[in-house]
Amino acid sequence: KVFTVLRSSPEEDQHILAVTNVSDQRQKVEIKLDDLGFAAGNWHELLSGQHLQAENGRLKIELQPYDVFWLKRV
Repeated sequence: KVFTVLRSSPEEDQHILAVTNVSDQRQKVEIKLDDLGFAAGNWHELLSGQHLQAENGRLKIELQPYDVFWLKRV
């Protein structure tokens, strides 16, 4: 129900985590940042300007139906 892809620049110095809810239902997602090679930290949602804080090495997101998040670590 949720499609997630990590995009990286050719130099691998910039990363965008794209998270898409492909269902007509609200979805709660918990992303373990260690699995992506990141430490905990602040994240910026590029489309809405919202700021997210990882807790205990996990990023928790609640997606509305067909919602899209583009996240960049700051």
